[in-house]
Amino acid sequence: MTLPKDNLNPHFSKVFEGLVWKMDIDEKNDLVALEIRNPENKTTSFSSIDLKNGAVLFDKLKLEEPWFCGIETISDKVILLHLYAVDTSPEHRGILAFDAYSGKLLWENYNLTFSSVGPNSFLAFNPKIEPRKFIQINKQNGEELKVEIETVERNFITAIKHPHEIDWELLPPELKNSNISETIEYLHHADRKIYSLYIKDDQVVTNILYVFNIEGEMVWEDKIRLNAQKPSFDTFFVYKNYLLYIKNRTEFVCYFL
Repeated sequence: MTLPKDNLNPHFSKVFEGLVWKMDIDEKNDLVALEIRNPENKTTSFSSIDLKNGAVLFDKLKLEEPWFCGIETISDKVILLHLYAVDTSPEHRGILAFDAYSGKLLWENYNLTFSSVGPNSFLAFNPKIEPRKFIQINKQNGEELKVEIETVERNFITAIKHPHEIDWELLPPELKNSNISETIEYLHHADRKIYSLYIKDDQVVTNILYVFNIEGEMVWEDKIRLNAQKPSFDTFFVYKNYLLYIKNRTEFVCYFL
C-alpha cells in the first residue's frame, strides 16, 4: 500500500531479548521504564528510555533475584522495583530504587512494600505490622518523611490517553472488512485518528494498527501482532504526541504524531 508523504516520523524502536511485560512513564521527565521477562531462561531485566531523544539510558539491568521481581513505578527520575513475598504469591515484598538515567542502585529496603506514589515520595508499609500503617518514603534516599501524608500530586493531569472500543460501523470505508473481529480500538488525538483491528485471514489472526490524518488519508499502517491467539485491549496508547505500542510482544515502538 502506498501511503501519503506525511507518514509518521519514526522516533524510536527497540527489540528486546524477551517479552515486554510492563512499562511505566515518568511524565515529568518523559522517561519510560520497561520490564522485560524471558520465560525460556526465567530471567527478568529492566530498561530505561528517554522519549525526548530515543536514547536507551540503560538496558538489561538485572537483580540478584533473576525472575521473581518487577517494576512498581517510575517517577521523579527514580525507578522503583519489587520482589515477591514467595514464589507462588502475587504479593509484592521489598523495594529497590534505581536512578532512571544511570541504572545505579540508590537504596533498598526489604522490609517495606510499595503502596502508592505521590510527589517526590511514595507510600509504603511493613506487611508484618498489623493493623497496616502507611509511611511516606523519600524516593531519592529511602528515608521516612515525618510530614503529612500526601498520596496524589495536586492539580496533576496525566498526558496519557488510552483507546476505547468502537463499533464496526464507525470505521473508515477502506478498513471495513468482513474478517474483522468485534474488538476494535480507537483514539482521536489532535488531527490523527488511530485504529487497532484484529483481522482474520486464512485462519491467521493479525493485529494491525492504522493512523489517519485529518483529511481522512491513511498515513501509517503496522502489523503489531502476528498470529494473535485472541483479541486483547490497550494495544497502544498516546503520551503527549508520542504513539507507543509493543510489536509482537518483544519490540517497543515509539512514533511522533
